[in-house]
Amino acid sequence: MRFHSDAAASVETCRQFPGSQGHEAVDAQTFADWGADFAKLDSCGGVLNNGSESWNEQYGKWSAALNNSVRNIPGHLGAIPS
Repeated sequence: MRFHSDAAASVETCRQFPGSQGHEAVDAQTFADWGADFAKLDSCGGVLNNGSESWNEQYGKWSAALNNSVRNIPGHLGAIPS
């Protein structure tokens, strides 16, 4: 059986729960520790907390964090808001 986990790349999720921005490495490793085979990231919360950071930079951080996790988890990075 395959297991995947979802995360918001922004400061909050679509439903206003805390997102993963600023916690990319910790969250990616947590997914690996849980045995996740895949991670899906979205940006529907739409707000980046770190002022000058772009969505491309944010997704780059997630890509590196997933690649550096113990399981080297592949991910799907959702659409970048306009």
